[in-house]
Amino acid sequence: MYNTPLQLNSRSRKKQILNITRSLNPNKAHGWDDVSVPMMKMCDDSPVLPLELIFENCLRRGVFPEVWKRGNVVTVHKKNSKNLKQNYRPISLLPILSKIMEKLIFDSLYKHLSHHELLDSSQSRFRAGDSTIN
Repeated sequence: MYNTPLQLNSRSRKKQILNITRSLNPNKAHGWDDVSVPMMKMCDDSPVLPLELIFENCLRRGVFPEVWKRGNVVTVHKKNSKNLKQNYRPISLLPILSKIMEKLIFDSLYKHLSHHELLDSSQSRFRAGDSTIN
């Protein structure tokens, strides 16, 4: 039987949080809070219990922390001339902790939707190993 994040036992939640943290790309930029992926990886399982408590509290209350919604918006050059503004695109650098919580929610939601066959067969986006070509 499928469990939501709130129904998982503490050991499963901790393992899931640790797996998400370990799978983060250390070359990605971090947000305004200066908590970086290499820092999280260096701490390994130390922040797992506090993160579990924070995430559980957020999910129970139905609140995503406002500070985790703040991002540094920077421009990234796409192609061609660097002198033209249309050749740049904005990206928002979000805090790593928000990315971990988002991934936890995404994984749980995707598992629920897949388990209960709630995704249309023509739905390709967000499906591992599938593409719009199929």
